[in-house]
Amino acid sequence: MGRKVIDRTGMRFGKLVVIRFLATGCQTSYWECQCDCGAVLTVSGAALKSGKTSCGCGRSEAQIQAWNRRREKAAAAKRAKEEKQRAERRQKEFLERQMIRNQEAGLRFDDYWMFGPGGQEWFERMVI
Repeated sequence: MGRKVIDRTGMRFGKLVVIRFLATGCQTSYWECQCDCGAVLTVSGAALKSGKTSCGCGRSEAQIQAWNRRREKAAAAKRAKEEKQRAERRQKEFLERQMIRNQEAGLRFDDYWMFGPGGQEWFERMVI
């Protein structure tokens, strides 16, 4: 039992005018619309009904700049997180190489020195 699609061809929703029906998706229909600025875009029926429809031509320059700043800030945060993960991975790999080198040289670390009071700081000074 499919739902009937209401023909919205020629109807205006904000700055958009519906040109034609495109397809029915997961519980919504899709329409080809033309903006007053001339842009043609695909919009879901739910978006048309809610009024959240625009090609973006109505945005002010301040809104566009704010959006660009948010996007750049998010990209910078992602790069910083990736760099931190790479640094931590390099440090872990370095410590593992040092342990292997010390074991090959015949050096053994007593559990007391390793896990006793101040052992971790001592170990880090010895390895690095």
